[in-house]
Amino acid sequence: MAADEVPTIELRPGERVWVTGDVHIAPGDEQRAAFFLEFLAAARREADRLVLLGDVFDYWVGPRHGRRCAYRPVIEAFERAAREGFPIDFIAGNRDFLGPGELRSIGLRVHGDAVVYQRGEQRTIVTHGDLLVEGDLSYKRYRRVVRSAWFRCGYWLVPAWFRLLVAWILRSASQRKLAVVEPYAFPIDLALSQAWLREQRAQDLLMGHLHREELHEHEGGGRTRMLPGWSPSQGPHFRFGDERPRLASFGSAQVEAPRGEDGLPAAGLDEDDQAGASPLDAGGRRQGQGPLPA
Repeated sequence: MAADEVPTIELRPGERVWVTGDVHIAPGDEQRAAFFLEFLAAARREADRLVLLGDVFDYWVGPRHGRRCAYRPVIEAFERAAREGFPIDFIAGNRDFLGPGELRSIGLRVHGDAVVYQRGEQRTIVTHGDLLVEGDLSYKRYRRVVRSAWFRCGYWLVPAWFRLLVAWILRSASQRKLAVVEPYAFPIDLALSQAWLREQRAQDLLMGHLHREELHEHEGGGRTRMLPGWSPSQGPHFRFGDERPRLASFGSAQVEAPRGEDGLPAAGLDEDDQAGASPLDAGGRRQGQGPLPA
């Protein structure tokens, strides 16, 4: 990932950013769509910017389909947020990568595979994470095909019913794969994530895709953090402002204790935390400690 290929967004002093993804709203899942709308309303109250790192939708067929299923109230909420000046940045995942055109048209700020957020010397990379998975060769072949220009062109030329069929076939193939491979068991390519941090002169890299919580601290102070996947009752997300990113979970009022420059938990909680949120592990989490409690 060349440094000049990744856009940098300069944050205002004190600007509060929430980052989430892997919500996986299915076309018929009105309950999860409603829960995500509650999260979006909370983000608009408590943050100044929302970053979506992909796979908000389980799959994307087209705008007409999106307006006729559980996606509709989410799309309409995105439109209202854009009209009212609340910035939402969107990075496509492996499930909704065909949606950016329509999402851009309703006011979302659509980016490529990664974005850097900068305030002063503090730089944070946000990416979906599928480019940082080690060993999943079948997915890498799949990505090369579906991200190609000829696939995109052909996809939009066929009728909607055929696109639905393609989405169903791809979803079924993914489910068959997960039936024989431990779900999301592939490791992060830590050498590559460290290279990204060096190239972008960043301190933190935030990713999703594998649906499990991990924190890796690299030599030199850089960190790679992975976001757990959503459940019906919890919406994990990262928050950062003037401090480094920390993990929170909407629906459980859990917020990780703020950390200082040395990576250790700060002595106290900030104003948001004092409003009833309880800190998570004082010592932080490491690979293998599992997701937030259900």
